[in-house]
Amino acid sequence: MSQHIGQTIGVTGPQRLVIRLVGQKPRQTASEIAAMLGKHPSTLTGVLARLEERGMLARETDAEDRRRALRTRLDSLRPRFAPGDSATRRQRFAGPPTDVLEREREAAARESTLGRREQKLALLEAELRTSAIALRDLEAEVRTRETRLVALRDYAILMQRTFRRTKLKSQSAPESDPTTATPAKTSSAPPQ
Repeated sequence: MSQHIGQTIGVTGPQRLVIRLVGQKPRQTASEIAAMLGKHPSTLTGVLARLEERGMLARETDAEDRRRALRTRLDSLRPRFAPGDSATRRQRFAGPPTDVLEREREAAARESTLGRREQKLALLEAELRTSAIALRDLEAEVRTRETRLVALRDYAILMQRTFRRTKLKSQSAPESDPTTATPAKTSSAPPQ
């Protein structure tokens, strides 16, 4: 809810409450504001500092006690209608000055752009990791195929050598042609 209010009117929910309280009762200390909200003063330190930085609250030193800092709402944040006007009752919050709103919108747009860039970066990193895994798988496949090729080459060389040896052996041995072969010597004894 606070983020939604922050995006639409430029202040968060707690900041809006502080602005309203200071507008209803100006010149309050941080302790008094915290007591009205039921919070510890240290909880409001950041809220008050941001509102002062953005020019929505002014911090004054108390003339009677210089240790006290009093907060007042700036005139640019006061309602734009007279107290009795019906438009005042309909208007829940006058809103910060337009230049402050514009700066807040620009900051939100920058943050949104950064968020989108961070998402794109995360997607690219995931794709890079996936690509690295795929590359490792391909490298393993290439190594496997190279090993197979080396084994096939070695087998082909072995087969060539075996073929050459067989050919050499067959060339050195006399050729035996069955048509021109001489009959084997038979015994001179007559057949029985």
